[in-house]
Amino acid sequence: IMEIRSLLNSGIIIEEDGYISFVLPILNQWFAAKALAEDMVNINHIIDKNILDYWKYPLVVLITVFKENKIDHILSRIVEREPGFGSILIEESIKKWGIHPDTTSLSEQECGEKIRTAMTIWAKSLENLASVIAPVDTHQNVLPIGIEKSNEWLSTSWYRGKKNLPEITILGRNRNILDWPASRGARPGDGSSWYWRWTLEELRDNLTKVLKNRLLPICTEIIYKELMWSTTLKIVKKGSIYTKSIPLNDVNSRLESEYQNISDIKVDNKYVPMKMYMDYISVLESEGINVIECPLPGRDIDNPKDNWVWSAYSDKQLYSRTLKIYQEVIIGYKEVVETFFPILKRRLRKYVLDPFILKGEFMAPEIYGMRSVGPGLDWHLEPLPMGQTESIIDIKISKRESKEFDDKYFYEIEKKIKEYRPHDCAWLGAIRTSQALDIVGPTPVTDIIYKWLEADLKAINWIK
Repeated sequence: IMEIRSLLNSGIIIEEDGYISFVLPILNQWFAAKALAEDMVNINHIIDKNILDYWKYPLVVLITVFKENKIDHILSRIVEREPGFGSILIEESIKKWGIHPDTTSLSEQECGEKIRTAMTIWAKSLENLASVIAPVDTHQNVLPIGIEKSNEWLSTSWYRGKKNLPEITILGRNRNILDWPASRGARPGDGSSWYWRWTLEELRDNLTKVLKNRLLPICTEIIYKELMWSTTLKIVKKGSIYTKSIPLNDVNSRLESEYQNISDIKVDNKYVPMKMYMDYISVLESEGINVIECPLPGRDIDNPKDNWVWSAYSDKQLYSRTLKIYQEVIIGYKEVVETFFPILKRRLRKYVLDPFILKGEFMAPEIYGMRSVGPGLDWHLEPLPMGQTESIIDIKISKRESKEFDDKYFYEIEKKIKEYRPHDCAWLGAIRTSQALDIVGPTPVTDIIYKWLEADLKAINWIK
């Protein structure tokens, strides 16, 4: 008791409701970091209890201040089991590259070992996504790495050749660019654990390119249907906003006259394999289908009064198209996440909120004098109890002037998040989105699914 009283008199700690704590939060965080470093607290226990967010700043202190071997052990466990949190932690605690004279004290061999070990742990945690963005072979094993170090500059490359090379190769200037096709270079400096940022940035760059170019392998029906529809429009030379039925005979005539001996069809900067499209046509023919239909409600005004793309839709039809699109988006987003982000999904906001109510206000196009304003949508997600089997869409038609969404709505949403997602409420929050409704192209569902993915992944530092 005397010792506690002495501490209280020192002003370093305070007592409140029978509990004592440090006056400055940084002292709490430093001692928590020291407890981790000295194994007084087990990182696996923190992960198991789903309380990583409450340990975020002690972990930042640990990575910034303490010894590298202890950092590697803890980061390995976090990256392996919670890569979505690991990316946040690395982004906030390991310094970025810069123009500085510091040179890593590690040898080329040691650099290669550190980078390859970190990449192996990332690849394991990414599961199916690793085959898309990580340097792995068909068995999901990380490829041999090549290293070249020149003063403060470090360059790496992953081996793509057929020889059986050791895991680490010291590269020279005369390397075969066919075997070592891509190189990554930077000044990592002499900070601790820089190789975790090095590997995260490489994976993040690759994932950013994949999402930007819509290159995830197709795993959901609506993305496939939209791709086949946009390919059909290209073949029969219809515009991207065309939505009427297309006779299969017209498609086959075009294929016979213009697409013989062609392996791929370029559609919106993406190459669609001709075999994929021909298989699609074969399935339609085997089922006795003689027309190809737009997969979404199409335009219902043949002679629009002006040239705006939305003018070919009545307000009712545009609203119906919006509802159908978001129904498919919810299904497709979930299927893509479960296929390619089986562990990262625990940090993807919309997936964690699922099942949810998508509440929105649809605003039809309006004309103000000589100016036309296109359709819009304001929306947000409200979590439902986990026992609910499916998400719900609640989009109502609204006038632009009647929109009301103030702080009390955010409070109510956050209250539901705390009630229905208690383990994730520390990082989930209420978000309201106001957007122009750009849904008259051939692939609106695909576009929105990728936008949802990009938003969720950017929030956890997994894309640029």
